Amino acid sequence: EQGNNWQSAMQFHEKALHIATSADSLPLQIKAASRLTQVYQVLAENCGKEGRDREATELYERCKDCAQLSKDANLEGIACHKLGLSKYKTGHYDNAIELQKQYLDICRMHDDRVGESAARGALAQAYEAIGSTQEAIKQLENLLNVASEAGELKAQANACLNLGILYNGREDHEKSVELLEQHFDLARQIGDRKLIDSARVVLGMVRGNGKLKSYIDLVNNDLDKLLKWKSKRATLDT
Repeated sequence: EQGNNWQSAMQFHEKALHIATSADSLPLQIKAASRLTQVYQVLAENCGKEGRDREATELYERCKDCAQLSKDANLEGIACHKLGLSKYKTGHYDNAIELQKQYLDICRMHDDRVGESAARGALAQAYEAIGSTQEAIKQLENLLNVASEAGELKAQANACLNLGILYNGREDHEKSVELLEQHFDLARQIGDRKLIDSARVVLGMVRGNGKLKSYIDLVNNDLDKLLKWKSKRATLDT
């Protein structure tokens, strides 16, 4: 592992787990499973970076199995979260929801506010993907409360932005503006210039005409183009 030879590390620890299981040695099983959980996570992340999403999902599956064998709730929760994100990426939204619910339960059991924020954010994304807008809003509102209690400014900002977008889609202009104003205020507290600029642009659009659908993809995918349009009124191809 020190030499980043993760395939060799995987083979080594799998062999160690097999030996420990054959010898019925729980301490050695737990040790090998814990190491395997981390090794498979790295291997899966590497696959994801290379665009090999199906392979990444398979590795995250094994990561979750090993995490359960490790008897470590933190490892199991993170494994569920990572696998859930991978399932979402490959379009398996129902599976993603179930896995994020497992992660949420583990986080709440151990009073992990940061983890709970991540779980609720992922759940909201998956619910929106299957058209359950009301459930997505519920998760984001809970996320906003949890992130506020934990002092997580970035999580609060993201929740306000996504809630503002969802309420805008439901044509609740007043609520959308209120949330995007919060998003803008949080962006200024964070002090990220690019985030501040994008928050200002989105808020201005909603205040102006209450419509975001033509522009929100640019916020997520081509912010520089959106900011250029805002400053120069260049042609915006949406």
